[in-house]
Amino acid sequence: MFNESIGKRSNPVKNIVERGAVKKFALSIGDPHPIFIDEETGRQSRYGTNIAPPTFPRVFDFGKIESLNLPNKGLIHGEQIYRYNRPLKVGEEITCYTEVKDYYEKKGNKGKWDF
Repeated sequence: MFNESIGKRSNPVKNIVERGAVKKFALSIGDPHPIFIDEETGRQSRYGTNIAPPTFPRVFDFGKIESLNLPNKGLIHGEQIYRYNRPLKVGEEITCYTEVKDYYEKKGNKGKWDF
């Protein structure tokens, strides 16, 4: 159904690691560690500023592949990969994109979904 999308990529999108968004995200996931939310702790850290929780990139805009029209229901998000070389610092700009690496369908106990 979506095999023609394998290998396609969205245009790159620039995202900012915003202080307010990091704080709100950290609190919403129940992790109010000072390195995420307290400016003084961030300044005194080895990073010189606050950093974002590891799952924070989930809120970034990764762009859209125009020809990829996903269904509104019945779709299961199976995997997403983040590659880190270091923590994300508050205030920095991150460029993201979406890429379809693979696609497959599975049958459930009620058979294959029809979209």
